[in-house]
Amino acid sequence: MPSSAPTVKAALLALLESLYTSPTLVCWGPPSTYQPSDIVSIGNQVISFGAAPMATTRPREEIVETAVTVSSFAADSQQVATERAFELYDVLADHFKTGPNETLGGACREAFVSGFEVEEFVTSPAVGGGVMGRTTAITATVTTRTRI
Repeated sequence: MPSSAPTVKAALLALLESLYTSPTLVCWGPPSTYQPSDIVSIGNQVISFGAAPMATTRPREEIVETAVTVSSFAADSQQVATERAFELYDVLADHFKTGPNETLGGACREAFVSGFEVEEFVTSPAVGGGVMGRTTAITATVTTRTRI
């Protein structure tokens, strides 16, 4: 059986598009030129394998860690940007707390948010320097387990 990583990423995209409404941008990879105040993007994946269960077919336990970054921009306040980013993050984290949400619509056996990292920074215009506003990005790790 092939890797579950592409299927997991596609399932995450469908999930995020259902969880976040416009004007929040949901994208596979980094956003392009359209960048609203709130962005949710699905990024890199790290794949590892657990011990194979004792079975005649010896399927492998594939563990996929997918980075999902939620970010929020505020023109005047880092606190406003951070609080909004945590609101966006909570939507994702809370989704996996109830069944049957832990299977990503059948894309995996188990899915959960296993951790996150918070980054706060000043956002400057591309040309001319100066401060345009503040951004907070929370990169959550969504860990999935699939027998392949």
